[in-house]
Amino acid sequence: MASLKKQAGRQGSGEAKQQKEQGEQALEIARKEQQAREEAEKRAEQEALLRRETERKVHMYAWVASFTLSLILIVIFELFISLLPGAWFMQHRGKYGLQIAIDTLFLFTTTGFFHPHLRNLLWGAGALALLSTVLQLL
Repeated sequence: MASLKKQAGRQGSGEAKQQKEQGEQALEIARKEQQAREEAEKRAEQEALLRRETERKVHMYAWVASFTLSLILIVIFELFISLLPGAWFMQHRGKYGLQIAIDTLFLFTTTGFFHPHLRNLLWGAGALALLSTVLQLL
């Protein structure tokens, strides 16, 4: 009887140890999952921050490139009309308004190419510049 009690006690303590070990393993797995989740969230935040910073830089470069190209086109146009001998443009009565309207057209059209999210607005302004150019010619 005593040996049966000892065996039952050992089995009971063995089962308790086994349950305790399983509980510890489950707790360790839960900790590892939580840690992995936190690391994944941290990486996602870093990637989002990096993406925002990159988008900001691309946006800035697009503005600089569009204004630079616009300026180059405007300078070429102004040099063309000033260096071309006997250009009808220089004898036109509204030459200054015409120059400003064409320069504005170059500015808004070129900038619209670089900024798709503002394209309708910029090309609308370019259309107004074109309309004012046509009105200057009349």
